[in-house]
Amino acid sequence: MNNVLNKSYSQLSLRATINGFALESRKLRLKANKYKDADMRSTMNSYRWITSDNIRMHLLAYAFLRGKAYKDVERTCAENNVMEADRLLHVINLFSPNYVPYDKYTKTGGNTFKITLEDVKAWLGQGDSDA
Repeated sequence: MNNVLNKSYSQLSLRATINGFALESRKLRLKANKYKDADMRSTMNSYRWITSDNIRMHLLAYAFLRGKAYKDVERTCAENNVMEADRLLHVINLFSPNYVPYDKYTKTGGNTFKITLEDVKAWLGQGDSDA
């Protein structure tokens, strides 16, 4: 798959979202370290875990839309930590452009852009065995 984010406002929007999540994760980590109460520290760390999961999901969507291979992005992943394809598809559809402009140098593009759940499962390496 080619880089569909080339010359697209979707790329800027997705990168801004990723950077915003990263900033929020740093703020939560610093806030958690300030609390002396273990329950509050645990609560802040759980918020940070949720934010980190969103960062990972958006980074995988960014890699998918740029045409990177999943194995290049996440070389190792535990079986209980595999990304859910339907959640990833939702983020991809939020940030994917509807139309890919024609690039006269690479002679690609010039058509509509549609991603299916099967495309995402194939990219994640889940195939039909996960269904």
